[in-house]
Amino acid sequence: MLRCFTGRVVSAVLLLGGLAGPGTAQEITPDDLVEQIRSRSDIGVSDQGRIAQWAQAQVTELSGAVSGDPAAALKAFRVKIRGQYTNRRNTAQFQAALAEQTAQVGAEWFAKDDLDATVARSLATVLADFNRLEAIDGLLAGLKAKDASARFLCAKALAALKTTIGADGAQLDRTVRALREAGLVESDAVVLSRIYMALAYPNQLDAVFGTYLDLFEKRLSYRRGPAVVVDGAEIDAFDYFRGPGVLNALNANQKAQLVGKLAVFLRLDAERYHTAQLKYYELTALERRLDATGAILSTVAGGPAAGSIRAALESGGHTQRERVLEQAYAWVGKPGTNEPGVLNQDPWNVPVGAP
Repeated sequence: MLRCFTGRVVSAVLLLGGLAGPGTAQEITPDDLVEQIRSRSDIGVSDQGRIAQWAQAQVTELSGAVSGDPAAALKAFRVKIRGQYTNRRNTAQFQAALAEQTAQVGAEWFAKDDLDATVARSLATVLADFNRLEAIDGLLAGLKAKDASARFLCAKALAALKTTIGADGAQLDRTVRALREAGLVESDAVVLSRIYMALAYPNQLDAVFGTYLDLFEKRLSYRRGPAVVVDGAEIDAFDYFRGPGVLNALNANQKAQLVGKLAVFLRLDAERYHTAQLKYYELTALERRLDATGAILSTVAGGPAAGSIRAALESGGHTQRERVLEQAYAWVGKPGTNEPGVLNQDPWNVPVGAP
């Protein structure tokens, strides 16, 4: 799928020269070139070059317009791309090529160090609008964009394509690798939540399990270290694991590994929840996190503490924070003591206090 853009442009320039010819007064524009091929089903290499040139021209125009009215520039760009894609004369082959070549051009622009934020968001928006596998190269490249909104839009678009990507083994593998790489360096919690969602492939637990654990470990390092305020990023990951289809697919080794990570999240979240003054967003995020981890542990590990955290939350929420912390320690053991919890025993063997 990946092609050299320079080669495409050279082909298109040669074609332009041939079409214009000596003595031709009117210049052949990228719009003219695309108009000639939109109704064809045999889209060849030279045709792809024409489409790429058209897409490049639109992005270049956008780049020059954003300094004036960014919102208007984004809207005009989106309308132009959408109008080209939905033209009634288009063949299915042309639509696929338009998505692919726009994605290739987008990938080249995403790689620019000085890319304007509005241009990045505009590219991410139109690639998401395509909602098709042919746009995947641009979406994966957009995960590395400097603008967080662009990264969010690309991750969200990849999440929307989970079923299609999951049916293609090669695309699934490269997408999971790209999401892992992006997730390990992502600093924005909202973007990370969409990366977790994009990884939530149905019936593909083995393909994504290791990536989830790697991201969990990176986040736990952050939580043990400089993090103070707790965000809701992991809620989407926990929602994936608490689904019956995923929980029932876990083997014994995977259950032990997952429990080891969740135990630490549970202890950290319960201790933070014990803080007297918390803002609404953090309070809500913590309650959802605690409910999710408690539900997963109850299903996987059982034991006398099963369901107790949810019961404490439902009985009074933050007013029951002391009880919530006690129930968390009933799972992981009380830090600084030898008082064990459910998960400190075989087969879980979580260290007391889940450090």
